[in-house]
Amino acid sequence: MIIRFSLLLTLGACANFLLAVVLEQVMLTDLAGQLSQLGVTALLGSFFLFLLGGLGLLSKLIAVAFFDYFSANRRIERRVLFYLGKRDSLNQLFHFKKARLRYFNQQHRKRLLKEDDRKSVPS
Repeated sequence: MIIRFSLLLTLGACANFLLAVVLEQVMLTDLAGQLSQLGVTALLGSFFLFLLGGLGLLSKLIAVAFFDYFSANRRIERRVLFYLGKRDSLNQLFHFKKARLRYFNQQHRKRLLKEDDRKSVPS
């Protein structure tokens, strides 16, 4: 609705400008100057109305996104995703610690085998 009205104002401003050009050709300069000023005012009004409509739509979208972000469903989803991420990071940490322990145990076992081999070989 606002966009239609803004477009109608723009078309009216264009019509005023054309009529002002025609009146300028006919030598009615006072009336042409007043019509061109009316056209400028209508054009600025249409741009302002279009801008106002855009800002209204943008504020509506921001408000909807804001209320959607803080809704109960989204909070629960974020909480679940947080706990899933925490679980995944703990599982990853567990596997890293397990691999580290396995590595150190293998190194300890190799060291013990080397000592046992050294003791069992006659000198």
